[in-house]
Amino acid sequence: MQITLKVPVKPYVQKYLIARYGTIYQISKRDAIGIVLYQMLRRPATERRASKRMEQYSAIYPIIVSSKDFWKRGCRNLDDYTSIQLNNLVEDLFQQEFCAYIENLEAHAIEQRYAIEAFMAKYNLDECDIKFETIKKAYQRYRIQQEKLGILPLKIAHLLPYLCLLKVLTSRKKLKKVVQLPA
Repeated sequence: MQITLKVPVKPYVQKYLIARYGTIYQISKRDAIGIVLYQMLRRPATERRASKRMEQYSAIYPIIVSSKDFWKRGCRNLDDYTSIQLNNLVEDLFQQEFCAYIENLEAHAIEQRYAIEAFMAKYNLDECDIKFETIKKAYQRYRIQQEKLGILPLKIAHLLPYLCLLKVLTSRKKLKKVVQLPA
């Protein structure tokens, strides 16, 4: 027997979870979400003020827990604090993914705004879920933080000389094999 818990989440978190894990998530100790969620459901609530913030969480994401985990292992403490923690985890994963996505497209000479629009289209996000400007500002803060750490964005134009050199070196090796050039 399986038990379905309905976790309140923000609308864009729900869309992200559906795109990554499907419409219903079966708890598994084989991925980050499952490991953290398993531990969060096992411990009782420690935060009492969390219910005031729950009005932001207007969407629901179903999570299936086996009856063994629910009854014998104590995975049943789904409260407001646990929901907020899960949302924070998924929002962090969401931000890491969109920063990497935008950074990758920018490295391939695609403008930032088109990269953000492509990411939003990938997860079927619209302005009601999360604003374009919110993603843009979060990415800009990420870039500033990266620059402070000395990590500069990579551009394909920076790699072009190295890629050409690799091409020359590999083609010379092939040429040596075919023609048997003396060293």
